[in-house]
Amino acid sequence: MPKTCVSVKPTGRKKTNAKACCNICLEDKYKRRMARLECGHHYCKSCIKKWAKHQNTCPQCRARFTHVGNKQVKETNQEETDQGGWDDETIRETMEIIIHWINHDNYKTHVFEEIVLGSVYHIHLLNRIIAGLEYFRHIVPRHIAHIFDMERRIIDMRL
Repeated sequence: MPKTCVSVKPTGRKKTNAKACCNICLEDKYKRRMARLECGHHYCKSCIKKWAKHQNTCPQCRARFTHVGNKQVKETNQEETDQGGWDDETIRETMEIIIHWINHDNYKTHVFEEIVLGSVYHIHLLNRIIAGLEYFRHIVPRHIAHIFDMERRIIDMRL
């Protein structure tokens, strides 16, 4: 299954930057210090440092990274099934978003329509859904992981 990171150039709206917020906490980059990974994705320094303690793969594209900014990070065990740097609140919120995504087709349609219009918020929201589907599929029972895989294929087909 291909790893997809949503990146859309806004059309018909005020020019915005898809890197304007962290895909982990969804905070505006102007409120927090950002770090760029080797794959090109941007995160709050504090968020990605927490993530890097448990995983040294990008939360979006799963590319391995060895540095956060200019600082080298240690190699981590990728087979661990811990929280991967997500705090309990982030896990709960992400699961709620995914449940809403799975149960409401009109919500999916709305998110994709907003992405086509260039909504940075919805681009980051979809990236969070993708990261959540990847994260949770490894810790839920197989029959539920299958649902997450189907949702990921739906996203990949629409992009």
